Amino acid sequence: MNLLERLFCPDFSSVFGQEFADPFLLPNIDTQIWPIFEGIKNSPEVEKLLQVKTESSPSFYRRKITPNQLTLELETSSIQFAILQALELGKSYGISNLHTLKISKKIKNTSVVCSIYPEKDGLSKLKEDFNKNKKSIIAFVIYPFYQSEFLKTVEFDHTLNWLREVGLPIKIDFTNLHLVMLPPITPEKMGESLNNLFKKLPSSSIILSCGEWDTLTLFIDRYKFQRNVFIELNLRMLGGQSPTNFFKKLFTIPGFIQNWWDRILLASSSPTLETSQLVRGWYEATSLLEMNFRHLLRIWGFRNGNRIFNIKPLEPQRESNFSHSLQSKSTNSSAIHLGYDIFVQSSAITQLISIQSVIEEILQKTKENYPSLYTGTLTIKSYHTTVSLLVNEHEIGNYLELHYHFVKESMADSQNFLHTLAAKENRADFNFPDHLLASKYGERSISYQIRNGIISRGLREHVYVLGTFGPRRIRIGIDVILNKAS
Repeated sequence: MNLLERLFCPDFSSVFGQEFADPFLLPNIDTQIWPIFEGIKNSPEVEKLLQVKTESSPSFYRRKITPNQLTLELETSSIQFAILQALELGKSYGISNLHTLKISKKIKNTSVVCSIYPEKDGLSKLKEDFNKNKKSIIAFVIYPFYQSEFLKTVEFDHTLNWLREVGLPIKIDFTNLHLVMLPPITPEKMGESLNNLFKKLPSSSIILSCGEWDTLTLFIDRYKFQRNVFIELNLRMLGGQSPTNFFKKLFTIPGFIQNWWDRILLASSSPTLETSQLVRGWYEATSLLEMNFRHLLRIWGFRNGNRIFNIKPLEPQRESNFSHSLQSKSTNSSAIHLGYDIFVQSSAITQLISIQSVIEEILQKTKENYPSLYTGTLTIKSYHTTVSLLVNEHEIGNYLELHYHFVKESMADSQNFLHTLAAKENRADFNFPDHLLASKYGERSISYQIRNGIISRGLREHVYVLGTFGPRRIRIGIDVILNKAS
């Protein structure tokens, strides 16, 4: 699973930062699991929750599985991390924070989303839970369908202020759990309530989790440009369709993938639904998409939570993609010539990699060391016949589309090219499409004028290395010549 995605993965360092450059170092996450298992004694609140009925059926459906069975299911599904969610409703039934934290300690690679307490002394209890369990708690959740009266109180405002100080993500779960609830909140009132919350939490990561299709589509459209808002695809809303068909339907919403691929979270709500069925549905539905959409959704769908939750990577983070060294230097009182070699580590067969930051860093250090020299040229050169330099706009969508365009071209069949049979080293060298790609789109070298210590370039110009036939260590030369202004 994810083999092609890994072989042709974009370099995400210039999109999300170096910490997320290689997403395959990050765990796949199931973002919501209810902590109710066989073999572990339930709290009195949980026992009462399981006794609540709608007509003659249990309101809160659950499969009877043990923690070991959950762990096996996660492993089978390539899910390395699970988030347990509490349900504090201010009633005699629910799933308390304390019960959820207790369960988390019994199941490895899990953390907890704590529920706010909808009562007057709730904030002090929440602070106590957090101070005792800081390593386990990674977010907080609010249930507007069941806590709407409390959300209007001064106590809730105090809770919000504290949540803002703590700085953890806040989930707003609009799912109808088929329990006795307060009068339903209409979509219009949802919008009003959310807008008020956004004003009070301007810099917080906010997760919207919904149980109804109409609510989901409303949120998808209304908050598509609000970059701190994530959507949790909560599979409790399936109702009469398979996960595969649910996702297929979702992907037909115009603009959904483009606007939300990096802010989707996936929740099985196990033991309600099997995590394995969630993963299966995701892969079956994405298999019908174009390569760019399919890759992005498969790479990040189960990993987006890594960018808002404090979760350890699967292995230590790799060093930066870049290293550089000064190879030559000549100077006099009126001019300086510095020659650098920079080394760019690609991590896929074909990869478009931004080198703008290392260019700016080299120029900045040169200016600091030679402040009286501020006019000249900066030249960038590729030393490889299958590596070229490109200048284009560094907007996330544009960058990713360029990457995938080059990937598709580099995947051309090399069987009928002479280079495949007659390589100089007397071996089967099958990379003629890479030679063609490097010559077709890129340049061997790029030069910029430096004026008043600043690179003279267009507002949207950004320099990339197009590396093919990787993963590989790519050598790029940078020459900086500075003079005193005439």
